[in-house]
Amino acid sequence: MENLGFLFTNDPAFPELRKIQDFSIVNLESLIRDPSMSPNDVNLFILDSAKGNIIYSKNSAKIAYFHDNALVDYTAILVLPSGKILLISKTGFLNLCYLYTAIGSVVKTPSCSDSNISAQRFYNYKPDQGTVIVKTSSDALKVFSTNDNSLTDLMISPIPVSIVDVSYSPPKRRLSISDKKGTRISVFDENESGGFQIRTQTESFSFTQSEGKVFSAPYISSLAINRDGIIYALSNVEDSIYTLDQNLKVVSVFEDTLQFRPFRKMIEPLRIRITAGNEDLYILGKNYVSIARDLDLNSSSDFQWSLPINQDSLKQAVMDSFKQPNFDIRKSLFDQPGVKAILDSYRTTQ
Repeated sequence: MENLGFLFTNDPAFPELRKIQDFSIVNLESLIRDPSMSPNDVNLFILDSAKGNIIYSKNSAKIAYFHDNALVDYTAILVLPSGKILLISKTGFLNLCYLYTAIGSVVKTPSCSDSNISAQRFYNYKPDQGTVIVKTSSDALKVFSTNDNSLTDLMISPIPVSIVDVSYSPPKRRLSISDKKGTRISVFDENESGGFQIRTQTESFSFTQSEGKVFSAPYISSLAINRDGIIYALSNVEDSIYTLDQNLKVVSVFEDTLQFRPFRKMIEPLRIRITAGNEDLYILGKNYVSIARDLDLNSSSDFQWSLPINQDSLKQAVMDSFKQPNFDIRKSLFDQPGVKAILDSYRTTQ
């Protein structure tokens, strides 16, 4: 993880990625997005609150970073199509001081400071209208408008309790919520007045695969709803993604079956988000962002991202390094001789 900048920029001075506190995926407006990107491509923004950095993609092959000591210990990031960057400060207030610009850089408004709007988490709502859903410290859901900085109640019945995560589907006008400390999923339909009424809910997350393996998540740590109302729910206890139909029936469970757990692409997943275009699933873990796709809905093998070096050779070198008698536990995996040789060869060919 710490070598992310070098892998994509070949710049040893690029700051190490210390911690992925939060991330945001956004399909930027045409005026500020890189013209080389396809319509469904997204920009990825990573908040490294340990270092005070925002690491972000300019396009599918180029990343950059923005540093500000004020960002240390910030807890959340959300970027809107307009380029507005919303953050939650270490003291629990919304920050609206940062912006992604048409030249591919992040800038801060001079003399800008945190707002007086208290927030614990925020979620995408109607980005084209500049609105997001905010969860307050009292567990209430509000609608925040970035156009006039107004905060209004989200009209919802019944009121969810002990909210864990929220996901809204603009095409379906449907809201899904993991509440009761993650032991329940509730789905709400939006009415003409903009309020939400309960559609269905469940507290049962069990599934038996055809080969007999049984899954039974004790709670749901995060969820995402797609344009058709299909819900993807994370179980960070089982390292798995549950797929639930519109009636909240579990229809499948995905898990990474690699035997060597450090190379699994999904370990203790914490948060899941979905892109609006091709509906790729972005999963946040303790030290990674992984990408998955529901092949039943999109069977294309064309993913936006890839490492600029051969991933298989790098993976094999890392695995081989564990077998070497000179393996140094004091060093990073990327500094083990075999792995370092591959990275050095990449550096000399650029």
